[in-house]
Amino acid sequence: MRWTLIVASLYLGVLPAAAQELGPASSCKRWRSLLDPLPRACLDPIETDRPHLTDTAHTVDPGHFLLETELVAYAGSRGDEQGRPRTLGAMLMLAKLGLLTGVDLQLGYDAFSLRWANGSHDMSAGDELFLRLKVNLFGGNHGRVSLTVAPVFQVSLTGDGLDAGGIALLGTDLPAEVELEVNLSLLSQRDSAGDNRFTIIPALALTRELFPRFALFGEVYAETWRARGETEWLGVFASGLLYQLAHDWQLDGGVRVGLNDRAPPYELFLGLSFRI
Repeated sequence: MRWTLIVASLYLGVLPAAAQELGPASSCKRWRSLLDPLPRACLDPIETDRPHLTDTAHTVDPGHFLLETELVAYAGSRGDEQGRPRTLGAMLMLAKLGLLTGVDLQLGYDAFSLRWANGSHDMSAGDELFLRLKVNLFGGNHGRVSLTVAPVFQVSLTGDGLDAGGIALLGTDLPAEVELEVNLSLLSQRDSAGDNRFTIIPALALTRELFPRFALFGEVYAETWRARGETEWLGVFASGLLYQLAHDWQLDGGVRVGLNDRAPPYELFLGLSFRI
């Protein structure tokens, strides 16, 4: 009887401690939803699509909201004699809401732009909303390889119709602590002349942490389409820094360089993102 009491006492003492030790980990890993948010103690440091034009395969955790903003961007001109304006943009926004584990809803809006050339200027607000639903197929936010797909919709606020398409997003970790992100987008669009065009958009980005809180990225981005019987393209190389201000805050800045006449010769940008 004495040995039975000793064993029972040990069992009852060890079991709560083991449950307490395993509880938080299992709580972080189980399936979550908008109505059953992932606890803040389980959240990884903030991760964003921006400043890359190449988006991440990761999704926002369920029950959390993330806002990415391009506070300001200045695009230079290839020469006023060509009538190509300079552009100052502000408050480009991408809002994200985690719906389920591996699923988030995203809404984007290009808020304001000021364009000027040859002494004249024009200020305008964005005329399109960008909507997509990211769905992770495997890998999640912690797998070595992650694959995500997303239907994409661009809604005109001026009644010019709806553009639609899809995007596949792949992310993986390379040697030397380099993160690789690859996108392939297909989009059916209506151009300024009212004609439909089919656009293919490949993009690739490499990101590496330089110091604690600081990371460097470089990427190439292209758009290819066929218009009026001719194949046209736009190319961009971008590079910049990401700085983690806090667990839920990120600052970024850098430059985008046009690789052909379809893109501005350069664009300087500064962005801020936060999560709640």
